[in-house]
Amino acid sequence: MTWLLPAARYDRPVVLSGSAQVDRSGTQWRVRAADGRALKVRVDPVPA
Repeated sequence: MTWLLPAARYDRPVVLSGSAQVDRSGTQWRVRAADGRALKVRVDPVPA
């Protein structure tokens, strides 16, 4: 499963538990989950 988050709105996502790859794809952060049953990711807004 993959999630796309606007990079202008969010800092780089941080994987807290489980397995996922985080990278930048143009103007979005891409979070790609690996095999597993649970994933926890912290997504903080860009400071104003």
